[in-house]
Amino acid sequence: MNIQDTKLLEVIPAFMQDDKTVHALCAAADAMFQKLIDAIHIAWWRKYIDQLDVEQLDAIAKQIGIFWYDDGSDIVSKRNVLKNYENVLAIAGTPDAVKFAVKDLFGDVEIIEWPSYGGEPYHFKLLVNAKLTDDNMKRFASAVAGAKNVRSIMDSLDTMRVSTANVYIGAAFTNTYICEVK
Repeated sequence: MNIQDTKLLEVIPAFMQDDKTVHALCAAADAMFQKLIDAIHIAWWRKYIDQLDVEQLDAIAKQIGIFWYDDGSDIVSKRNVLKNYENVLAIAGTPDAVKFAVKDLFGDVEIIEWPSYGGEPYHFKLLVNAKLTDDNMKRFASAVAGAKNVRSIMDSLDTMRVSTANVYIGAAFTNTYICEVK
């Protein structure tokens, strides 16, 4: 007998089970009990998220129903998505939601909104610091589609690469005097 699957109506005395009011009260209590179990489950995995393995992370994401979560991501990205999914859902439909969802999967991201580049209203461009392949393009599209406002349209996706290099510059200065001789 699993306590999570137990219904209150199954454990009350038989003489009470025929009452419609008792049925309604049991159904309400079962719903509240399920919310409590879910809250305990979330508190547990949040506490131990950095120790969970890939299979456990995948199972939690599937149970929650995170639409931008990808089973093919590395473990750090998976943990970041699970740590931040409530933030994305709380502000879904905003540029920041897109930024959070994409950042968890791909790293740095910059959103360029339509007034900045002369685009049409409700359009935007994204600039990401990631190598985009066919596989992760599907993840990317899912993350953007789920986090953005329904009316918003992504015009383009550009990638940026940040690199460092030593640059040497040389210069020489001389003093030149021009004198007028009479």
